[in-house]
Amino acid sequence: MLLHRLEEFEATGHEVVAKQALVLLAGLTVREQEDLERRAGAQRVSAGLEALREIERRLLAGGRPPESDELHRIARAAQRADYHQRL
Repeated sequence: MLLHRLEEFEATGHEVVAKQALVLLAGLTVREQEDLERRAGAQRVSAGLEALREIERRLLAGGRPPESDELHRIARAAQRADYHQRL
């Protein structure tokens, strides 16, 4: 489910998708995080995963959630980075 949300986040940058992915990320065990890391690389969504982890770190540090336009920029940048890994 989380891998699908990562793909959807990169494709759309929608706030709801980002929130869903962040909730799913927060509930992972260490082993699940390691598996996710491997599978995200194989599915070419690791830049999206790292982008959402950065948002998570920012929120945990008391920062504000990104605005919609910022989420779209983050998602596009992640999609470009992962696209270039595919080539």
